[in-house]
Amino acid sequence: MNEMKNVNQHSRKDIIISSCVIVKNEEKTLLSWLHCAKIIADEIVVIDTGSTDKTVEIAQAAGARVLHFTWTGSFAEAKNYAIDNARGRWIVFLDADETFSDEDAARVREWVVAHDDDMDIEAMVCPRLEIDADTGKYKGVSMYDRVFRNGRGIRYDGNIHEILRKSDGQKPKSVFVKDFKIRHTGYSSSVVLTKIARNLGMILTEQGRRGEQPMDAAYLADCWFGLGQYAEAAEAARKFIASGYNLVGMEKRVRFVLIQSLVELGRWDEAWDALERAKAEFDDVPDFYVQGGLALYRYGDYVRAESELRRGLAIYEKATAVDPMSTIDVMMMIDDVKKCLEEIAALRDTSDAREESERGGASDTRDEEASPFAQAVRSGDVMMAAAIACDEERALCNLGRYAERHVGVRLGDMALLVPSRFDDGEWGM
Repeated sequence: MNEMKNVNQHSRKDIIISSCVIVKNEEKTLLSWLHCAKIIADEIVVIDTGSTDKTVEIAQAAGARVLHFTWTGSFAEAKNYAIDNARGRWIVFLDADETFSDEDAARVREWVVAHDDDMDIEAMVCPRLEIDADTGKYKGVSMYDRVFRNGRGIRYDGNIHEILRKSDGQKPKSVFVKDFKIRHTGYSSSVVLTKIARNLGMILTEQGRRGEQPMDAAYLADCWFGLGQYAEAAEAARKFIASGYNLVGMEKRVRFVLIQSLVELGRWDEAWDALERAKAEFDDVPDFYVQGGLALYRYGDYVRAESELRRGLAIYEKATAVDPMSTIDVMMMIDDVKKCLEEIAALRDTSDAREESERGGASDTRDEEASPFAQAVRSGDVMMAAAIACDEERALCNLGRYAERHVGVRLGDMALLVPSRFDDGEWGM
């Protein structure tokens, strides 16, 4: 990598942008961060909190100004130390596992220069895409203010999930720019559980220090969900929603966590209720129709699943034409949606073929002696017909849950329909 400009070659008034980062053992990601920072900034400030690998050597070799800070357990304190030592009129504060593309990095610099004289703008908010570096898969999107003015008392607050505040306690006046996208790989598969557990401990410690705050519940819900503790996740998500508090970029996420946690717990009625509330609140987004459709498919209610998925797709296609960023979460579930719809269509085709076979080609036989399969098809119970046609354990399990809850079909009745799967107690509820 070419050596970066040495800040000492510039007078302070020439330093428009400082790129800052706090690090500890980031040798695997730091080169990418430094490459991005070089495109954006006039000076590079790296705050090391105790690295034992080659992090410091890599930063120094690249021309960054490296300072040392003794870790206190607070991300805000470490970041504020970087702010104290930054000389630019603006700061771009990406984490070591965050980068802009080369094109976006250049455009971020252009944006800052263009808005430098507009004192009504104090920060810029843009999307952060969560990418699993181990699999290449997209995991979600959130919004962050990583670009802000140096001065006006703007500093970080909070030991973890730190946020920018001015000296009067207010948030900086921000502009949202959807076209600049941060790529974040910090929660990739190989490290995610360790980081979630770390975050959980820090949040609970912070609560003990300064008491509970409404936003804590949203972060705790995400942590518990990531750790597979769905009951705790649902409780925390409900607590945050009930508080009426709003976190920009987290509104849909908290509700997703609540719904999916209830699904994982098998608390279906509560999940459907939470889904309906989310759809009412976000009626112009496809997310919850798709989430509900996938859950209904898993539950075994294929008729409603198809309806929800198709409605979600219609909203998705319309919204994507206007603003692709608004539907990026659904975009990453499209393959699952299409697969479910294809499987439902295949089950319907199988049902139609089996019904024709059962009728022996008769044009409209509706006698009482028709087989259970034909009766299910004619009554419109696609799921029952699919289960009988497939004679497959998963379909039958889904059928059992649905039938017991909604139509009162007993296990013995289903054993009469498909006896081969119930011999000697093969299928247990």
